Amino acid sequence: MRFTRTKLFARLSPDKFVYLSDVFANYENFLENYTRDYCPADTTINDFKPSDGFMSLQRDTFKNLFDTKVYTDFEGIDPNKPNGLIQFEISRRFNIKTSRIQVRNSRSDIGWLTYFNAFGSLNKIEKDKRVLELRNEDVVRDNQVISPYYATSLDIRRYQNFALGGELNLFLFDWPDGKMTSYFDIGAVYGHTPLAQRPLNVADPSVRRDSISLSGHSSTIYPKISVELLSEKRIGFVLSFQLNRTVLFSNNNFKPIASYAKSNLTSRVTEPYARNSHMVECYIRAMPTSNRDGQFFFRARYFVQQRDRNTFFAQFQFGYSYNIKLKGFDI
Repeated sequence: MRFTRTKLFARLSPDKFVYLSDVFANYENFLENYTRDYCPADTTINDFKPSDGFMSLQRDTFKNLFDTKVYTDFEGIDPNKPNGLIQFEISRRFNIKTSRIQVRNSRSDIGWLTYFNAFGSLNKIEKDKRVLELRNEDVVRDNQVISPYYATSLDIRRYQNFALGGELNLFLFDWPDGKMTSYFDIGAVYGHTPLAQRPLNVADPSVRRDSISLSGHSSTIYPKISVELLSEKRIGFVLSFQLNRTVLFSNNNFKPIASYAKSNLTSRVTEPYARNSHMVECYIRAMPTSNRDGQFFFRARYFVQQRDRNTFFAQFQFGYSYNIKLKGFDI
C-alpha cells in the first residue's frame, strides 16, 4: 500500500513522476520462521514482465559487527600534553526507523528516531602525563585543611582514559541533490579519569604526604548537531557541534571548577556553569581503495569552557577505521 503512494520523480522534470507500485508490481517478502530479523533475505519481486519469471535478491552473507578506530593524537607527541599516542574506539550503529517522509515535491526527505549509535573508547595516556594531579589552596583551620581539592572540568575530560556511551538520532534531513545530510542527536556518556592528590602535612607544611590515587567518574549528556557532506563515496566530511552538561561523582573528595584563574578556589560550592562546555568537531574520511571495509580519517576537536573561552584544549587525531565482519552469521 505504501508503494502505491510513493512517487518517483524524473530528475530534470519535477512535475513528471511514476508511482513505485508501477515499478514493483508485486512485492512479497519471505521471512524465515523463529526469527526477529525482518531484513530482506530471499525477496521475490514481480517486475514488468512476469512471464520472464521472478528476480531473487539475496542478502549479503557478511554481517557488520563493529566499526573500530585506531588512532594517534598529534598533541600526544608533546610530552607535556596528556593526549594519548595510541587510542582505540569501537562503535555499533543500530537502525531504528528507516522510513522517510518526502518534503513536498522536492528531492529531499526527513526522518526521526532513525538510529542509535553505541560506542566505547580506551585512551592510553603516556607515562609523562598519565594521571591528573588535583590542586589545593591549602587553607588550614584548627589543624585541618578546609579548602577543597579541585581541577577544571575540561582537564578531567582531557585526562579521561575510558568512555562508554550512546547517541540517539531525533531528527534527520537528507538532501541528495546537495549531497548533504544533517542530523540532530542527543547523547549520554560515562567517563573515567585517573586522579591523584597529595595531602598537606599540617604539622610541617613544607612537606606533603604520599600521593593518594582516586578515580573520577562523570556522566555527560548533550545535544549534537551535525552536517555531513558526501562529495563522493570515497571522501566524506562531517562538521559537528555539541553542548556538554557534565556531572562529576567524587564523594566530596574534590570539585570541578570552570577556570584556574577566575573560579573561587577555596569554596566547596561548585559553580553551576562549571559543568557546561562546548565541543566543535571536524571529521574527514578517505577511502584509499575500493574496499569499503577500511578507511583513513582525520578528526579535529576543540573543547572550550562555558563563560571562559580562555579555558580550552584541542585534539588532532589521525587513524584508521575498519569494519569488523563475520561471515555466514544468522540472527
